[in-house]
Amino acid sequence: MLFIVHCLDRKDALAKRKEHYEAHRAYIGTASSKRIAMVMNGPLVHENNDSAGSCYLMEAPDLATVKAFVAADPFTTNNIFETVNIHSYLRRAP
Repeated sequence: MLFIVHCLDRKDALAKRKEHYEAHRAYIGTASSKRIAMVMNGPLVHENNDSAGSCYLMEAPDLATVKAFVAADPFTTNNIFETVNIHSYLRRAP
């Protein structure tokens, strides 16, 4: 199943995001060992290119797997995200 994960940062999170970026990237690299295929991922940005959040398109066996993965992300555990929304995604075009 495909899932979109849309995360928005807290207003004061930019310095904290930079501090935990390397740990976050390393963690994203473990997705396949947790039965997740990362189809695409990257930061959401403001007009000035400062980070505003993160967006992921993941393939996983179920919603519980995605929720557990996102919950353990250093950006989540270090309170960088203000909101995290996870939705099933139906691909309509190739």
